[in-house]
Amino acid sequence: MSGGTNPDSADVTHRGLSKHALLLEVVRASYAVGIGAVVTTIPMLGVYVLGIELPGIVVFTGFLIGLGVLPAGLYFYDRYHERDLVIADLGQAVFRLVAYLNPLPPG
Repeated sequence: MSGGTNPDSADVTHRGLSKHALLLEVVRASYAVGIGAVVTTIPMLGVYVLGIELPGIVVFTGFLIGLGVLPAGLYFYDRYHERDLVIADLGQAVFRLVAYLNPLPPG
């Protein structure tokens, strides 16, 4: 055994995944849900601030797409992409956009 590690004694969860792989999946899913939530919140907040009345089906569809379809698509895109956590780059871009749109007051 090289390096004093035993491949049979690796930390394995109840589903046969290593703790590292399970943590990566949790981070991947949370990034996808977070991006979906921000992308949904920005237009909905804009609609609220402008005082536009939207039909209930439009609001429901917006939330369904933003909090269901978009995170699932991002998750599976990241899952089957060559590089891990490629959606983290998208998350940073969305965060920067929100930061630029809402600057902190000086001082």
